[in-house]
Amino acid sequence: MRRWVYDKEGNSREVTTANIDWNHYVQPDLVEFRSTDGAIISGRAQWREHLARTGQVEMGHSDIRANQEKWKKKKEKFSEKLNVPVPQVETRPVDVLNSRDYEMSRIHKEVANHLEGRPQPDRKTLIKMTLETAKDLARRR
Repeated sequence: MRRWVYDKEGNSREVTTANIDWNHYVQPDLVEFRSTDGAIISGRAQWREHLARTGQVEMGHSDIRANQEKWKKKKEKFSEKLNVPVPQVETRPVDVLNSRDYEMSRIHKEVANHLEGRPQPDRKTLIKMTLETAKDLARRR
């Protein structure tokens, strides 16, 4: 690359000191290696395809530093949240219901009657039975 300097009168003069070699440097292709998931990669094109196929992103040193800084800021914000005093909540006694006082809904009663004397079904079957019973009761009204 050549450099030029302009003086006060507007005249230019070349100030290039180094002899510039205009030969281009061609970077060689990647040496064959095994990826972390076991795939054999032989070349940059295959590496790009592998990254796209697995949904990964290649990161350089600057990317890692940027992510470390981002993570550090998140940690600081989180620790600031933890240091905020929590307001005291007023507590009062709660009336506890006896099991005798609890009245089952019609759906619960119907499902309980249907299951009487049978083994308890799994959760999915119980939900299905409850929905079918609710539909039945809605049709009867």
